[in-house]
Amino acid sequence: MNSKDLMTYCGGYCGVCARFLGFTAFREAALLLDELADAHGFQHWMPKAVKEFDYAEFRKGLAFFGDPESWLVCRKCCKGGDGRPDCEIRNCCQERELDICFDCGEFPCGKVKESSLPHS
Repeated sequence: MNSKDLMTYCGGYCGVCARFLGFTAFREAALLLDELADAHGFQHWMPKAVKEFDYAEFRKGLAFFGDPESWLVCRKCCKGGDGRPDCEIRNCCQERELDICFDCGEFPCGKVKESSLPHS
């Protein structure tokens, strides 16, 4: 994959994105926290001791962030078909056959202004 393929329709660059790079730090942190929680016996006392904390949901969250197959990990960039399928900027660029939204005669438009977090 060359540098141009890593440029998103909205102007982001997948080559420096944690999602494209496999969310390695998030996965490692989740796996470490999982190990620490077990080592300290959280599963035995925390659900009873801290009522406002949903321990089962916490563990589901750790499993989610620790999963290398999670949706968090992009494999192809948005131009290769990954990312949000409902991204208005991507859909607009594809319809207009543009490589990047900045090339559009209507730039900046409402789609760009509304998209403060293009990859979320």
